[in-house]
This record gives sequence, C-alpha cells and structure tokens, in this order.
Amino acid sequence: MAVRISRWISRAHDSVLAFPLAVLVALALLVISETGYRQATAQLGDLVLMGQSRLELARVLRRLADAESSQRGYLLTGRLDYLAPYQDARSDVDRGMAQLDELLQRRTDDDISPDYTADLRTLAGHVRTR
Repeated sequence: MAVRISRWISRAHDSVLAFPLAVLVALALLVISETGYRQATAQLGDLVLMGQSRLELARVLRRLADAESSQRGYLLTGRLDYLAPYQDARSDVDRGMAQLDELLQRRTDDDISPDYTADLRTLAGHVRTR
C-alpha cells in the first residue's frame, strides 16, 4: 500500500498538471473560506443588533414603569417632586423608541418584514397611551 502511494506521489510530482491543479484547489478553498467568513460576519452583526434591540426594549419598559410610578405619585400627592422624574422618564422612552427604530433599520437579514415595522409602530402607540 505504501509503495502504491509513493509511486502515485512521484508520478504526481513529475506531472505538468500538478502545480496548476494545486493552485486551483488552493483558490477554491480560499473562495469557500472567504464566503463563509462573510456570511458569519453578517450573521454576527445581526445578532449584535438583536441583542442591542432587546436591551433597548428592556430600557424602554423600565423607564415606562418609572414614568407611570412618578405619574401616579404626582396624581396622588399633587407634589411637583414627582413631575420631574416623570418628564425625564418620558423623554427617555421617546429616545428609546427612536433608538429601536434605528436598530430595526440597520438590520440586514431577510427576516425583516413590514410586519416588524408595523409592530414597532403599534408598540409606540401603546407606549404613548400608557
């Protein structure tokens, strides 16, 4: 078996086609590797944006709860001390919703459909109502 392999290697070594074939195989491997790298990079970028979107949504929900709590405190007591945190939280919620919209626009995957944009508008309407 080893003799057959050594004969095949010596014939391939002496062949005129050995070097061009090796170059062609190397180029094919390079193209496959580069394509895989680009796809992985794009997917990783989308995962980062999804993570940022989740964090921003959690911030919006937290600030929305803060705004509701401050509003409730102001309505129950009538003290202006509760009004400033309400206004701060409300402006933070508006900024957060704008950030969510920007993150949605930056996504590059094919899963983004008009439904997501409509869902974001619906969420913004609910946030304004609350």
